[in-house]
Amino acid sequence: MTKDSQTNLTAAENALENDRVKGGDAKRLIALVRLAQICEERGEYDRAAELYRRSIGILEAAGKSPKTEKLRIRLRSSLASVYRIQGHYPEAEDLFRRSIALAERTFGLNDLEMATLLNNLAVPYKYMGRFDEAGELYGRAIAITEQALGPDHPQSATLYHNLGGLEHARDAFRHGEPFARKSVEIREKALGPDHPERAHGPLQLRRSSVRDGHRQASFLRQHRCANFRSDPEPHAHVSAAAES
Repeated sequence: MTKDSQTNLTAAENALENDRVKGGDAKRLIALVRLAQICEERGEYDRAAELYRRSIGILEAAGKSPKTEKLRIRLRSSLASVYRIQGHYPEAEDLFRRSIALAERTFGLNDLEMATLLNNLAVPYKYMGRFDEAGELYGRAIAITEQALGPDHPQSATLYHNLGGLEHARDAFRHGEPFARKSVEIREKALGPDHPERAHGPLQLRRSSVRDGHRQASFLRQHRCANFRSDPEPHAHVSAAAES
């Protein structure tokens, strides 16, 4: 653990202890979430899951404003992502589906929050071998994202990256490569050819190999399927990030 990580962890734990004394649920919730994020980054998934569950418990007593519901959705999604990392796929699926149902009731079918959740549910489906269901979810997420942000937004690139990874997972290499190329093209158009966030795409395409005379996309051979990462703090915005 780095010195900065230890400092952050100590600060978060102190804030949590102080807020217990003050009884401030909102501040304690933020401290819990920050501590859960730190534990997740350090690979302490059991503790991260416990902290996310405690955060959700605090929030359950709150009202049901759109802001509170969005935070509830993101905390459930964060816990589901931890379950997915641990290989607890049924638990992850249940939480993602509950989050999707809540997001649909709160924000409607075409909100970007829905795109994030659909993408996140597709990830464990891919690992479970439920490829057709994962592909349908990615397709819905792409449609929502392109409608909201346009076809050339980096978030669309991430989804095409993920869709290519899905085809790679089911050995449909030739079907996956066009999605990889589209992801690269969108990133280059949106960010420019020298932006660091689009550098991984061409690298993955350069690693494409030839097997039985056919060019096969290997852009995810060393990278797992990407997923949107949602910062569960109230002020956060959804961001797309490739998961290595």
